[in-house]
Amino acid sequence: MRAVAIVDRRSYTEVFDEVEQFRRRCDLQHGALKTWIPRYMLHLGWVWTPATFLAEGCTMHLCARELPRGRIVVRISTRVAAVVDRVLHDIADESRGGRRCVYGWWTRPEVEAR
Repeated sequence: MRAVAIVDRRSYTEVFDEVEQFRRRCDLQHGALKTWIPRYMLHLGWVWTPATFLAEGCTMHLCARELPRGRIVVRISTRVAAVVDRVLHDIADESRGGRRCVYGWWTRPEVEAR
C-alpha cells in the first residue's frame, strides 16, 4: 500500500507489514481478497468519500482541477493511488491524461499528536 505510506508519511516497510497482518486476519474472517482495502482503510480510521454513484457514470477524474486539496488516497479502477494537494504521487502516471475515473477517496482525520 504505497499510497497509504505516501499520504500518511510512513515508511513503506511499516505499512507493508501492517497490511500483510491485516490481510491475513481479513481473509480468515471474510474470505474475499478484494474487500480488504476498504476494510483496512476503515481500520485505520480513514473516511470514505464516494465520487461515483450508481447510474451516474464517472463524475470525477484523476486530474488536478477535479480533485480536492489535501492528502488523499484515491480509488481508481484497478487499485489505489496517493494524491497530495491535487498532485498524483505514484511510480507511473495513471491519470490517462486526466480521463481516469476516480470512484472515491479516503482521507485521514487529523490527529493532534502523531
